[in-house]
Amino acid sequence: MGIIQRQSIKGSIYSYLGAILGFVNLAILSPKIFSTDQIGLTQVLVSVATLFAQLGTLGFNSVTSRLFPYFRSKEEGHHGFLRIQTLVGATGFMVVLIIYFLMRGYLVEKNLEKSALFTQYIDLVIPLILFLLAHTLMDSYNRILYNATLGTFLREVVVRIMNLGLIILFWFDLISFQTYVYLFIATLGVPPALISIYLSITGQLTLRRDRGFISRELRKQMIDLAIFGIIAGMSGIALVNIDKYMVTQLLGLSNTGVYSIAFYFGTLVLIPSRALTKISVTLLAQAWKEEDTAQIDSIYKKSCLTQYIVGGLLFILLVGNLGNIFQILPDEYAEGKWTIIFIGLANVLNMISGVSLHVIGTSAHYRYQNYWMILFIILVVVTNLIFIPPFGITGAAMASLVSTFFFTLVKFWFLKWKFGFQPYTPAFLVVTLITAGSLAISYLIPALSLWPDLIVRSGVIAIVFSLAIYLSGVSTDVNSIADWFFRLLGIKKN
Repeated sequence: MGIIQRQSIKGSIYSYLGAILGFVNLAILSPKIFSTDQIGLTQVLVSVATLFAQLGTLGFNSVTSRLFPYFRSKEEGHHGFLRIQTLVGATGFMVVLIIYFLMRGYLVEKNLEKSALFTQYIDLVIPLILFLLAHTLMDSYNRILYNATLGTFLREVVVRIMNLGLIILFWFDLISFQTYVYLFIATLGVPPALISIYLSITGQLTLRRDRGFISRELRKQMIDLAIFGIIAGMSGIALVNIDKYMVTQLLGLSNTGVYSIAFYFGTLVLIPSRALTKISVTLLAQAWKEEDTAQIDSIYKKSCLTQYIVGGLLFILLVGNLGNIFQILPDEYAEGKWTIIFIGLANVLNMISGVSLHVIGTSAHYRYQNYWMILFIILVVVTNLIFIPPFGITGAAMASLVSTFFFTLVKFWFLKWKFGFQPYTPAFLVVTLITAGSLAISYLIPALSLWPDLIVRSGVIAIVFSLAIYLSGVSTDVNSIADWFFRLLGIKKN
């Protein structure tokens, strides 16, 4: 089993454990304990801070993912790479602080009427920016050292366990909502601190200086990548967070709370891709350095099919259990049904394109990625402005689906035109038929009470889908993982 498979499995386990914790925190407990305004507040604070934090990296993540292979040398302290990254992060933080204070008055004025709670806590964005910026940079550095799972474990599992504890404390009136918000933000400072400790223990946390290592040409590449990395990074983060901010602006904080819960369910489909993407970026950068296009083509093709299979299964599990989901949620969340469906579909589209964006981003043609990302974010804003007024939170989800569809086509076209990469085969049609058939079978199951229905319906979908995929043999990667799991359980194939 290769490094991509091993770390993808490990990262997916952490992600799903985090998803279970997130489900308990955000889908079960939060709607019963917090008001929609209070849920919207934490979501918007994180979304706004994430945008600022991404800007604060000054595009250095692109430098890390593409050029670190040229610095790699544990004996030489990676030629001072971490020192450079730290200085860039400190500079970026000061830059975004200046921008924040210039924008603060506008943000307060725009949200004073519909989102008063946000204006009350708006300055908590500052420590959030610091924590998220530190995590982004430290996790990026640790990931390029072939450890793609620690950051996932800390952010998805450890932070959510701490948040669960805070929710329980608030539930039993042991802390006020204000204290909850302060402590919630503090938990996001834990991952970068623990990653730093881990790097120190492993001897990778070194701030040594290597003046003569960076040549004029390498410096030029770093600056060039950082400039375009700012655009790419901001666009990528904006695409995930801008809809929440626009819902807040157009519909108010309460609707953002409802949208955030529905959006969370829709993003469950995307979980497996996170671990795959993190380790794939490292390997793609190394492959481009070695001009190994066969390896790049293989990673791209396998990622598309594997992610489509897993994403398809998760999507039909989600859609098949919509009735159960809205039995769990309070009545005021009922309007989120189509939001879940559209966001889920958008994420399936995202997964079917595999690591295409990162193939482009780690290549010599990374500039194209940035131009498209600018157009993509404009498309997202325009479609949100078109769809939100008539369709409410469902319109925001529709905008995400439409924008993702066009962006997926652009990525496919470029890789086909520039490199001749074409990942789609008849296997994708087989997976589509299996996906549709498995969902159809689930509708034949008579309705039961909540938890029995959830278990039976999910079990039938998962078993029918998995058996069909395995027996069809559409993916050697999926079957090899299944065979490894069978051996782990002591099951022998005939």
